[in-house]
Amino acid sequence: IYGFLAGFLTIQKIGLLAGNLVDLTPAQGWLIFVACMPITIVGFISALYQGRVAAASIGIVSKRPEEVAKGITFAAMVETYAVLALLATILMLFGINI
Repeated sequence: IYGFLAGFLTIQKIGLLAGNLVDLTPAQGWLIFVACMPITIVGFISALYQGRVAAASIGIVSKRPEEVAKGITFAAMVETYAVLALLATILMLFGINI
């Protein structure tokens, strides 16, 4: 979902949704590319660890049902990094002058 949002913001930034595509310089293209890298890299790594944490949380809850809050907390901690990467991408995209 975060990658979709970053892609949607990028498409909106270059004017593709409005139908008038902006002519980008190579430098502007690289800036947009680099601005999208935080959610690309961190989102991928976060997804891998999110799966591991979710599986471990299921194991914890199956053995000790009273520990459900611990499993939710661990999953939220991993998700925090993806949210921070999305925030970094959004801030960088909005900082690019086209």
